[in-house]
Amino acid sequence: MSFLRAVGLATLTLIAATAVRAQPVVYLSGPSLDSMAVHRLRLDRPGVTPEVLTDAGVYAIGLTGRDLLYTLRPQSRAGLSVALYGLDLSPKKPGRPEQLRSKIGSPLYLRPSPDGHSVAVDNVYTQRTRILPLVGDSSLELSIPSGMDPQWLPDGSGLVLMGRVPETPTLGYDLFYVSASGDQVLDLTRAPGDETLPLISPDGRRVAYAADESGNREVMTIGIDGVGRRSRVPSPGDDRPVVWIDSETLIVRSERSGQAQFYRLNLVDDALTPLTSLPVPVGTDVTLDGRWLVFTAGPEGKEQLWALRLDQPGAPPTLLTSGAGRVRSPLLGK
Repeated sequence: MSFLRAVGLATLTLIAATAVRAQPVVYLSGPSLDSMAVHRLRLDRPGVTPEVLTDAGVYAIGLTGRDLLYTLRPQSRAGLSVALYGLDLSPKKPGRPEQLRSKIGSPLYLRPSPDGHSVAVDNVYTQRTRILPLVGDSSLELSIPSGMDPQWLPDGSGLVLMGRVPETPTLGYDLFYVSASGDQVLDLTRAPGDETLPLISPDGRRVAYAADESGNREVMTIGIDGVGRRSRVPSPGDDRPVVWIDSETLIVRSERSGQAQFYRLNLVDDALTPLTSLPVPVGTDVTLDGRWLVFTAGPEGKEQLWALRLDQPGAPPTLLTSGAGRVRSPLLGK
């Protein structure tokens, strides 16, 4: 099955994995940020040499069903724009990648829609977010200045992203809801300081984010309609949301102990439970799928990939990689 035929059938879902067997992880790795390639390994085979799926030069990745999306700057092309590729991961040995778009700018984030038919990309140079169908050449540029870090609602009806108020673009970041058609825009936060790192709950009703209006970055939640803004367990350190476990539970990264660590935050009573004492650097990339938390940790430039069982309290994290170079952007496949 070609990538474009497969993507029409794919949906992006979280699965409740009951076993670790054959659970694939794709991630970026390389000696520097400009020379990263996509690698794949399995959670039940820590320490085994990972499979290299792409050429070097990948900047952003996304998964839609069993299909990998990634950006790659061709060696023959000068300039800042990258190409978008798709690769069907369902065969035991993936075939050749398929170029879907020739020039899509320089995105930091690549977010496939829940139905797998399009992808939201931002651009570090134009400071705009666009929605690109995976078939055809059309695109929709969203009207939010400095629009970054787009996150899809679970039903694909819209996105939440960080951006600046059009009337006062030099002030801090707010969070905006934008419909998938681009014709409805709602400023969700409108607060002093920066509101960043949006994460939409699995039921699509709330957004968790980081806000610094108190002087310290803390975890906040707000309804998708901009109502019900609430601060969560403020601390003197740097707190930020990492990923939703379910619609009432968040994984957060906090420095309240003096070093960055992961905690489980229950939004019903704001109870905070430490998950691991492993120091986690500021630039950690984290993804969640069922019972597993997969993340990067280690000194900058020498990060490694780790996995943590969320259904086994007190279990130590498992080291998945041990090579040299950088590791970032882990994603759990099906």
